This record gives sequence, structure tokens and C-alpha cells, in this order.
Amino acid sequence: MITHPFTYQAPSTIEEAVRELGRNGESKVIAGGHSLLPLMK
Repeated sequence: MITHPFTYQAPSTIEEAVRELGRNGESKVIAGGHSLLPLMK
């Protein structure tokens, strides 16, 4: 499986999460397990 390049972020507060989302217009919040892999293609 080939995925697009990505950067993993793990903010510990809502404020950090909002700040990270604002840095890149293509950022997305995703959660889950193996069902995430198809979303990353």
C-alpha cells in the first residue's frame, strides 16, 4: 500500500489541536484503527 506523505500530530489540548488544524488548509482530524488506512491512500 502506498500512502500520501503525512505528518502525525498528537495534541494534548483542544487549543493545540485547533492551532495545528489552522497551520495547513488540508489538515484533517481522523480517529480509529485499521479502518484509517484506506483514508490515507
